[in-house]
Amino acid sequence: MGIDGKPSVEHAHHNIYFGKKWKESFDSLLKSGTRMESPSILVTIPTHSDPTLAPDGSSIVYALEPVPNLDGKIDWRYERDIAISDFKARLAHRGILGAGTSNIVLEKAIDPLDWQAMGMERGTPFSLS
Repeated sequence: MGIDGKPSVEHAHHNIYFGKKWKESFDSLLKSGTRMESPSILVTIPTHSDPTLAPDGSSIVYALEPVPNLDGKIDWRYERDIAISDFKARLAHRGILGAGTSNIVLEKAIDPLDWQAMGMERGTPFSLS
């Protein structure tokens, strides 16, 4: 995402925010095929280390949240926008995005359908190699 301004609270270049109920969250994801109620998220803000990567007064935010692959119970054609909205709300709650996410100027979201279109089996980008 490209955002106007900087995150409202101090963050590092790489940030991991752990969700609540760790085991239950992964049971939802891996056993039930549903979205985590309280997911852990990874947020990278490369402009924290190199402000020249974005126009003056702007920041780049890269964020990841685990979601079920295409074997899960989510129909991404219908739930994509809801999942993205929830994710952005979590980022705003952490002070990474502005209230109401009004400071987003550029956005690209990738879901399991996108990963599958890129050749990733069942829309899963991470695997053992």
